[in-house]
Amino acid sequence: MNDRRYNWSTDTSDSLAKLLGTATSNIFDLWLDRAGYPVETATGADAANSTLSPTGRRTELWVPEGYENRYAYPLLVWFHDDEQSERIVHQVMPTLSDRNYLGLGLRGDFISGNGFSWSSNVNDRERLKDDTLEIARNMRREYHVHSERVFLAGIGSGADVALEVFLSRPEAYGGVAAFNGSFRTFSNEAVGGLSLEDHRILLARSGVTNLASIATMASVSRKLSERGADVHIETFASEEGSGLSGEALSGLNHWLMGGIFSAV
Repeated sequence: MNDRRYNWSTDTSDSLAKLLGTATSNIFDLWLDRAGYPVETATGADAANSTLSPTGRRTELWVPEGYENRYAYPLLVWFHDDEQSERIVHQVMPTLSDRNYLGLGLRGDFISGNGFSWSSNVNDRERLKDDTLEIARNMRREYHVHSERVFLAGIGSGADVALEVFLSRPEAYGGVAAFNGSFRTFSNEAVGGLSLEDHRILLARSGVTNLASIATMASVSRKLSERGADVHIETFASEEGSGLSGEALSGLNHWLMGGIFSAV
């Protein structure tokens, strides 16, 4: 893959937005298209932009090769890392599986470096939680999504967001996979009073790890397990690009399928 880099700043987007009279996020999309930012799609897959969000949040849809409307597909909702975008769905899904899942990438709240990042503002986080739930519901109107197999997945800062969104309404999701999260936003209050019985959670690190990061992940795992969650901890090799190696995605696929088959 040609890892083309491009320079972008908030000042650039704001200035162009004022000049052209369009939204900042639209300006960013125009720049990506003009720069020829590489997006990898699976052969034969229907990869199209989606307007599933009630608030206008940008999403990117990945439909598996040979999509069959008769089959109820698991849905993976992806939260990207800092300076990435919803387009990572085209990098991770073909390697994960080119047939077994529907994939949906969500865009972060504001432009950051070469992509987007997630706002830590309380009101923005609450809107994101509502938005994610509504987007999943809208996906079920457009595609045959299994109602009990909507999974959240995140990388880096997106892992922290995915876990927070999941814990806000665990009954709405089949589970969550968090790769390389810092867990800075995780607290005892986040799980206080929750019943996570029969809920599956994957906490994973990809690449070089240290004792502090492993200890933090173990602490979070213990607190989630105390609420009844079925928590798995894994470590994988790293890879440039999305930040997830083929080994990590293979591990994610194994974890997802393990939960699906155990529920049959």
